[in-house]
Amino acid sequence: MDPSVAKMLYLHIPPLLPSKLAELEFASVVQTSALMGAGLLFKSSGHRFMTEVLLSEIGRRPNSDRTQDRESYALTAGLALGLVCLGRGGSVAGLADLRIEDKLWKYILGGRETDALSGQSAGQHGASGIGGSSSQSLSAPNSDPTRCSCIKEGHMVNVDVTAPAAILALGFMYLKTNNLSVANRMTIPDTHFLLDHVRPDFVLLRVLSRNLIMWDDVKPTDEWIESQIPPLIRRLLNRIGQWPDKSSNNNNNKNKNKKKGGRMDPLEQEEVGEEEEDEEEEQA
Repeated sequence: MDPSVAKMLYLHIPPLLPSKLAELEFASVVQTSALMGAGLLFKSSGHRFMTEVLLSEIGRRPNSDRTQDRESYALTAGLALGLVCLGRGGSVAGLADLRIEDKLWKYILGGRETDALSGQSAGQHGASGIGGSSSQSLSAPNSDPTRCSCIKEGHMVNVDVTAPAAILALGFMYLKTNNLSVANRMTIPDTHFLLDHVRPDFVLLRVLSRNLIMWDDVKPTDEWIESQIPPLIRRLLNRIGQWPDKSSNNNNNKNKNKKKGGRMDPLEQEEVGEEEEDEEEEQA
């Protein structure tokens, strides 16, 4: 890790600024880029301080009326967190007390935000990442709901903002680990009621993260792709006639072979002959 690069990135991440510079405003795209840069800089290191900061930033509350890039900021924080703990899962030494997995699931499922989730523990470190010159709490801009007059969320987790980041963070953290317990929690809801409460793009991200975790089970076959669709959805598609009929595809392939002069088995020839006779009878 290059300390000079780290300091440059820290200067554009609001929670890491010293107290005298905390009121400076940087463009949201610059802050978002700095988060991704930090994730790349500390990739696979399991760096505790950066892990704590990025986990807190996923659920960061708006601290001004400029909220147009809030979703992208949270998503980038989740991707950066996944990069810092890339492929290491829950085996990173010194991170057990952070309860990263539990907090990410809270960001996915929603509910009442707790002090531990909002980043109170992270504030104990202040801005030690740039020399320890400040004791500013990382959760200070997150915990004041009066800083933004456009959004009123109360004390509930806004899953529309936090869920995509948390899903991808878990997928990257457990990349190629084949951890079945984590992958099973990424399954798609199997009832109409539960599906109504999950956005379609969140379902897509769950499927993606589950297969990033269960990497060895990915197969380049149609059967594997179809297995990713829940039985509930397959039954509905069959009912409305939108599910592909394999029997019709087989018949089309047989007719193509016949036109091309390809060889067919005797059974296939009999089936094609019977189909032609049925067509002639219908025309007559």
